[in-house]
Amino acid sequence: MNGGLRAVALLAALTLAACTLPRRATPPAANGGPAAGLPLTPLQDLAAVERDADRIGQTQDPAGRRQLLAAAAANARQCLALAAGDGACHYAQAQVLGLTARERPLQADSLLKEMLASLAKAEALDPGLDHAGPARLSAVVLLRAPPWPLGPGDADAAVTAAQRAVQRDAAYPPNLITLGQAQARADGGPAARATFAKARLAIQAWTSTADTAAQVAADRAHWEQQVEQALHELQ
Repeated sequence: MNGGLRAVALLAALTLAACTLPRRATPPAANGGPAAGLPLTPLQDLAAVERDADRIGQTQDPAGRRQLLAAAAANARQCLALAAGDGACHYAQAQVLGLTARERPLQADSLLKEMLASLAKAEALDPGLDHAGPARLSAVVLLRAPPWPLGPGDADAAVTAAQRAVQRDAAYPPNLITLGQAQARADGGPAARATFAKARLAIQAWTSTADTAAQVAADRAHWEQQVEQALHELQ
């Protein structure tokens, strides 16, 4: 591998490590899954993909990572085969493509473009899924991916996607944080600071009936750290 390809591969790997997946679009089913013999619902397929993604992140063994990625891909394919009109299936497929790009960085450019196409389909079908997750994740990929000609990165397009996420769910802190990060990259200044101020207010107000008090506190701390880091980088 020459130096240029090695640099692209490393950048792609770092990009995907940071932006591949949202956290818990759907909680695990209370009964652990569907009745025996029945296919998973789209939201159950999405949850299964996300659980496999979490395990991939915790697995060092290459063979184990490949096995988990294959399982995630199978769930996404099944979802699309049975419910191609459900945004959750395209959201799951986008996440599988992101995971694949992280595992195969030399193919990251084409895989990230496919990921963005799947996210666009998910957004068109279910724009509010995962607190406007398809638009938010599109913004993160556009923000962190290498720009043309090495990848699909585009700071201005990231701002536009993040604005859509905020318009749909301004109470969800990651939407505001993503918008602030995109604004900081695009124009480097006042707009980003104003957005991060709004993000801090949203973090203080955030609560979730789907999470324990400890998880809510951990999320708030994580988001506040992201805001602090972004403001430090603006200085």
